[in-house]
Amino acid sequence: MMIEDSDISGAQPRPRFAPSPALSMGLRSKRGTGWLGGTDPLGISGLYARQMTEKHQLMTNQLEEIFALHTAGVPAALEAASLITQIAGGDKLAQPEQADAQAAFLAASRLIPEDILILVPNQTDEGGKEWRLQAGLLAFPGHWRLADKMGGTLAAIHSPVPEFQEKLSAHVDRFFANMQIGAISWRQNWSVQRDDRLFAPKREPALKSSLTLKEASQQIHIRIETQHFYKLPLSGGVIFAIRTSLAPLNFWQQNPEPIAALLSQIEKLGKDMSGYKAIEPLRPVLHHWLKNQTS
Repeated sequence: MMIEDSDISGAQPRPRFAPSPALSMGLRSKRGTGWLGGTDPLGISGLYARQMTEKHQLMTNQLEEIFALHTAGVPAALEAASLITQIAGGDKLAQPEQADAQAAFLAASRLIPEDILILVPNQTDEGGKEWRLQAGLLAFPGHWRLADKMGGTLAAIHSPVPEFQEKLSAHVDRFFANMQIGAISWRQNWSVQRDDRLFAPKREPALKSSLTLKEASQQIHIRIETQHFYKLPLSGGVIFAIRTSLAPLNFWQQNPEPIAALLSQIEKLGKDMSGYKAIEPLRPVLHHWLKNQTS
């Protein structure tokens, strides 16, 4: 069941970090147009400006690493570009059939700090639908590469996630199949990072094995993805927008509720999921630090 999270005016709710169980979609629905752009949803000062600067630099210098567009994704990419441009208040695009898909998608992506992935329905031999990643600009990956996922199904994209196939794959497929045209849904995901890189396709170097609480508070970062899903009315493709928030542990010192929720989730994680979220080597000091803040 999805949780409604909007008011009657359609104004954008302010997402709060409330970590869901590791194998849970944790979806909420939303109305209005305020789901792209704007200040960091968790109120991290200066992060919007940093993201926009770094994103433009990556698009200028490393575009082949962060952007891909397959032929099957062209109609949805054009439609997404038009919607993003409208929401972000950019110049009006040419009619979709007259526009250049790559140029339009890149121009729209420059207007917002979010990464945009486009999933397109594909008819299966059995008469059903499967969703494949056919377009995307991923400036701020959290330990994965766009090139490794392009063209993949939802199951293939999530293959590194422990127990995804057994416990969550069918739920995700049903969600995509049952999404209503124009509906907006959102969720939050989290992981632990050992530095402050936004562009982090590879795991970061290990920290020294023993950290003081002060060192941990400065060097260990919580990476939170506020993810939005939107089904496009013409192409039937789905926009998967990822807004990355990144802050060191000491950002949370005055806000104990999310810290307590995170601690609860960490204590429930098995070894495989701890490894996937990059927690296992840091679990002792992270647990100590979080306990210290919430005791």
